[in-house]
Order: sequence, then C-alpha cells, then structure tokens
Amino acid sequence: MRQDGYTLIETAAVLVMLALLLLMATPVVRSMDRLALFDFAEVLVSDIAEVGQAPYVATDASCVPRLRWYIKERRYQIACGMTPIVSRVVPEGVDMSLPTNSEIVFSHTAATYAGQWKFYSGTTMVTLKFRMGTYEPEVLHVEGK
Repeated sequence: MRQDGYTLIETAAVLVMLALLLLMATPVVRSMDRLALFDFAEVLVSDIAEVGQAPYVATDASCVPRLRWYIKERRYQIACGMTPIVSRVVPEGVDMSLPTNSEIVFSHTAATYAGQWKFYSGTTMVTLKFRMGTYEPEVLHVEGK
C-alpha cells in the first residue's frame, strides 16, 4: 500500500529534470541579452548619426542638439533645447560604463567630445569610441570566453 507524499527517488528525479531544464534555458537567456546589447548599440549609433546632421544641427545655432545620459534612469535623451528629439531606455541585462562627462553637444562648428562608452552583457562588450572632430563613434565588439 502506498503512503501519502513522494518518495526520495521521485523527488530526486524531479530535481534532476528541473536542473537540466535550467541548464538548457541559460544559454538562450544569455543570447537574448547579447542580441539586446547589439540592437541597443546599433540604435544608439543610428540616433547619433541622425542628429549629427542637418536639419538638427543648424548653421545659425537655432538648434544645438544634446545627447544626455540619465544614468539612474538607465536612459539617454537627445533634445534640441527643451524639445526632446528621441529618448531611449537601456534594455534589462545590458550594463553600461560611462565617463563622468556623458553628454555630447552637437555643435555645427566643431565636434569637441572624446571618450568611450562601454556596454556589456555577460562576457560580450560593445565599446563606442569617440574621437575629437567627429560624431561618428568607432564601434568595437568584444566577445568573451
């Protein structure tokens, strides 16, 4: 006659199956974070390229766009004066490392920002390197082990 409850073997079998399911799902979650990282970096570079050109950057300085990071809110905003052009949130699973001066002013006369922005997820990292004289960042993808 059977008692109420599960035997030790039944409990162990369920735990083994749950562990196997967790092991199979982990790479999928990591690859989704990796895709979110690449998509986010691509959109950020596209936003920078778009706003760095006319009509946003006016020669008469009537509109001087700024890209500003709001680190605690995990988002950036590109605005012309007080008028927002675009605002995007950093996806969950993507971490960022920004310098203390994390604002770009898109002046028509000179690109005076230089620095690196790093975004990473797991062992994958995307670095945007800005050089003086250009708003087009060099994009470096580094795959970890």
